[in-house]
Amino acid sequence: MDEYTPNTTGTVAVLDSSDEEMIASVATLLGPKFNLPKAGIIRPGIMRLKKGVSAGDEAVYKQMVADGATWDDIDKRLGKDGSNKSKLTPQNADYFSIRPRDCSDPRNVDLIHQLYADKSDGKLRSLPVWFPVNEWWNIIPHSLRCFGTNGIKYKSSFREHRNGKVDVVRVCEYPLELKVGQRVFGGRQWGERPCDPNTCPEYQKGDCKFGGTIQFYIPGVKGMGVWVLPTTSWYSLVRIKSALEAVSGMTGGRLARLFVGGKTPFILRKIYDEISTIDTKTGQPVRRSQWLIVLDIEIDMFELAQAYEERQVLSRGQRATGMLTGTPPNRSERAALSSGPLASGMVETSVEEVETQGAATTAQDGDFTPITEETEEEITRKTIIERITRAWADGSLKMPDKHDLKEKHPKKVEEMTLDELSAFETDIIGVIMDKRKNSEGARKTEDGKLV
Repeated sequence: MDEYTPNTTGTVAVLDSSDEEMIASVATLLGPKFNLPKAGIIRPGIMRLKKGVSAGDEAVYKQMVADGATWDDIDKRLGKDGSNKSKLTPQNADYFSIRPRDCSDPRNVDLIHQLYADKSDGKLRSLPVWFPVNEWWNIIPHSLRCFGTNGIKYKSSFREHRNGKVDVVRVCEYPLELKVGQRVFGGRQWGERPCDPNTCPEYQKGDCKFGGTIQFYIPGVKGMGVWVLPTTSWYSLVRIKSALEAVSGMTGGRLARLFVGGKTPFILRKIYDEISTIDTKTGQPVRRSQWLIVLDIEIDMFELAQAYEERQVLSRGQRATGMLTGTPPNRSERAALSSGPLASGMVETSVEEVETQGAATTAQDGDFTPITEETEEEITRKTIIERITRAWADGSLKMPDKHDLKEKHPKKVEEMTLDELSAFETDIIGVIMDKRKNSEGARKTEDGKLV
């Protein structure tokens, strides 16, 4: 599909028509558009010749398919039929297809098949993917669009209007005619008109159709470019959007660079499923089966949720420690807390972490730091501080309680003596015990200590 190019003069939103929220992009001279180089196109099926074509067309088709030509090149070579339409028609299949001429590096076709194709017949039915961005609408850009002989004629987009409240309006964009000799900044300029498929002649004739692409990286394939998988299946993109939102809801919005045990959990595959459509001849719903593209995740969803819950607990603990000690987290800690899961098998390393690890390795190689045993008092101090920090972070204490406690014990915990720490813990227990009288969910205590 032609990718959506926003105006560079104002705030723009790209949303599904069913969404009620507005995600605004910052306007710049380069535009807010996410646009990485394209590594190649993976097709959801194949194109076959329509019935009634000539023997010459069949020979051209077979030869170009054998040569690895793109379906677009084959379509152009064959030309139009008597109704001025393509001689090719899409044929859904239970596998994906990649043509060498659809790739910036044709060698990647053999590499991807070698890595992920079924060993029995060499067909590519599933492949692991990972995403460079978090926003689902950048992972699966989509629109209604109508193509002409010179490219795209119309495409849908969304605009935000503020008249006392925020309204998201779908509009139809069309390329404006250029004046001879006029230089245009920012590429092709677009006009707007209301978009109403129910009354749109192009949509009713079937010339304007829904379509989108899935954008991703493939593990084991080198290069900056993203792979794109175009589809006109509303049902496939709705399911993929739902899968992305389900994972995003568990990871605090994280979809990019999400790895489990050093591997991506996401996998694209084909499934044969039944869908419901409207028969335009009868106006009645009918059910039919077809191959759909789905995004699956090869990890126990409970494990994923648990991993990110542990990250949130760690994040609260780090913030609590900073409040108690008066020391904000450093850049590496902030990156670690904000970038993703820090639990079993979840692997995410920021630039700051790499730099920190390198510095630590250098220091270990060049400096000798003797190991000293902790005294009993130091161990006791550390244990009390850990209990205080947990109580401070787990929600047992509300902000007014924390304010009163810090007024009574203004020192940083690291500067407190053992007696002062014990007094601080005792006062925390007192506050929690008072709350226990009114709530069953208060923190437990044993022998005058926090548990």
